[in-house]
Amino acid sequence: METVNLEGMSPVLDLSGVDQDRRALFWTDTAPTIFPGLAIKAIEANPGVGLIQHSQMGQGAIFAIASAPAEVTYAPRPSSDMGQFLTMMLQAEGSTIAHQRQRQCELTQGDICFIDERHPFRLVGVEQSQLLLLRMPRALVMSRFPEMEHLVATLIPGRDPGSNLLAHTLIHLLHVAPVLRVASSSTSGGRGG
Repeated sequence: METVNLEGMSPVLDLSGVDQDRRALFWTDTAPTIFPGLAIKAIEANPGVGLIQHSQMGQGAIFAIASAPAEVTYAPRPSSDMGQFLTMMLQAEGSTIAHQRQRQCELTQGDICFIDERHPFRLVGVEQSQLLLLRMPRALVMSRFPEMEHLVATLIPGRDPGSNLLAHTLIHLLHVAPVLRVASSSTSGGRGG
């Protein structure tokens, strides 16, 4: 799998400018403001890395996350389906164990799984990891692919040619997202007048 270049993405959270002894607390306090419903249950005392970058894409978004080993849990907010997402998670580096709806899988480099924000989940970062998340509006995805609800926390191995193609497509999308966002803004700006 190719190296992920994160230039051009907006940093939402970056621990590199935070004092070493305050990083764990800053990460556990700030990450849930980016992903409401998320709670960080365990992270090393002085994480050496912590970065969340973001690029909006229409109703969805791409996130790139570099994290020290950590355990996170998610409890859905009581609300309608609007604002809920189905997330494709690509393990770019390291490994993560995903738990959701009585399913569990361990992702290593190049592996993919889906996470449904309608239901609680738990992610355990076994080692320093980099994840790419493609968050798609849940209602839109489920209206076209209702079977996705039964594929959460199911490993899609990176060695499979289809998942390899999907991973490369996501990485390419990550690289062009800022350009697409600028093009979309200039196009929509010209229509309003």
